[in-house]
Formats: sequence, C-alpha cells, structure tokens
Amino acid sequence: MAYSNAEVEPLAQRLVANLPGLDIRLARAWIKSESGVGNNPLGVTHMGPNGKSVLSTYSSRIEGIDAASALLKRSNNYAGIRKAIAGGNLRQQALAIIASPWNRRGSPYYTKVFTRAGFLGANPPPALPTYPLKPPTGAPPTGVLPGDARWESGSAPKTVMLGAWSDLVQIPVGHKLTTGDIADMEAKLNAAGWFGTGYVADTARSAFRDVMGRHVGDVWNKSLQDTLQKEFGESAVSAAANPLGSAVTGITDTVTTIAGLLAALAIVGIGLFVYVKGSNREAV
Repeated sequence: MAYSNAEVEPLAQRLVANLPGLDIRLARAWIKSESGVGNNPLGVTHMGPNGKSVLSTYSSRIEGIDAASALLKRSNNYAGIRKAIAGGNLRQQALAIIASPWNRRGSPYYTKVFTRAGFLGANPPPALPTYPLKPPTGAPPTGVLPGDARWESGSAPKTVMLGAWSDLVQIPVGHKLTTGDIADMEAKLNAAGWFGTGYVADTARSAFRDVMGRHVGDVWNKSLQDTLQKEFGESAVSAAANPLGSAVTGITDTVTTIAGLLAALAIVGIGLFVYVKGSNREAV
C-alpha cells in the first residue's frame, strides 16, 4: 500500500538532509512510488545466501531512509545520481534515477512516475513548503514511563514531556488537552511561520483549529499524535482537492500552498520524549 503524504514528508525531508541538493519534490515522488515494506521506504536490497537480491528490513523507516542514503553516497552504481544532486535541476535528477540501476537502467517504471509528476517537462510543478524537522531519536527506554516500579518508587523522573512539530510544543504525557493548550500551540506554530501569511494563513489556521478542536479533553500521548497525524493528512488531501469549493477554482498556487502547509502540520509526531526532573531535562 502506498504511503500517505503525511508518512512521506518526514522521510523526504530526511533524505534531502542526508543528500544536500536533492530536490524535495523528487524525494517525495521517489519515496511515494516505492512505499517499501519492512521499514524500507526506497526498497534497498542486499545479497542473500543464495546469491540473489533480497529486500532489506529495518527497525524504523528513518533507519531505512538512512540506509538508502548511505548506499546512494557510496556505490559506483549511483555516481550519476550523485552528480545530478550536486549540480543538476529537478529534471536532471529525475533522469539520473531513471538511468541508474535503482529499479533498472532506463527504467520505464520511473519514467512513468516522473512523467506523471511533471518532472520531465519544461515547466515542473512548484515545490510545496518544507519545514525543518528533528528526526525522532527512538521511543523512551523500557521501564521509565508511569506505572513502572521505578517511576512509583521515585527513582525515575516524575514528568515525561512529549514534543511535537519539531519540539515547538512540549506537553506532559497524560495531560488532557484544553482550549488554552490548543491556542498556545497555534500561537507557537504561527510565530514559527508554519501557517504562512495572509489568506493562506487564515485558511491553514482554521483547519488547525478544526482538527485540534475535536480533541479537547483527550489525553496527550503518542497514540493521540498518531491520530492527529492522520487527520492533518486528511485535511491536506481535502485542501488539495479545493479547500473552498468554487471560491478558489483556478487558484492553483493558493491551493497547493494550503495543502503543503497542512501536510507539514501532519508531521505532529516528530517530537522527542523528554524526562523532566526539577529544572533538568534529558532528551532520549
């Protein structure tokens, strides 16, 4: 099953961070087209015991993207891709992937994917907005969350903060969301430029309030973050289909920008667990 846009975005940003110069539009389309299983977004393989290529598996999709990045950096098979990333435009980078053995040389599959995305024409589509993300550093260690004996005995920190949106937001795990919390989130995201400006900002903020307002009284935890990621992703898809009906028909750039902002908001889950004891913080 193809990854959702909300699933693709943090992986695309990670790939671009690992391979400076790679066009974010290409990264998104590439990952979406592969949507690899086994936490292997780009379908990295290794040689099996029988001498045949075997699909690799990883503990997380971020680890899978890092493995793909490392392969692209070191293998002579992908020198053409590296050269296009270093100095090529979107079209040249797409052609380099097609010419490489990532799928197979001259791959008709990637020719179709990148043609459909508009990358091989003279006027490629505009890039959606991107925002700097902190990659997750893993789940909290076993035995530190509430309910564990060490928590109850006092030998572990008493507060667990769970960050979101590149840790712009920090809320204690188990806290029930209030309208005040949501207003504070909106203010922080707005100050950091996540909503854009003008009409676009008003529309993006309205969608933010709509999604978050459904969860007043819900407990803040990783499960809620996953739910929010799904709902913001759905909002982005809806916006891309025309957020205000006939009122914005033909305003392609506006629709694209709103959809991109909402897709970025869907990266709610990219946050750190932080253990707080007094004034000391330890991110894990």
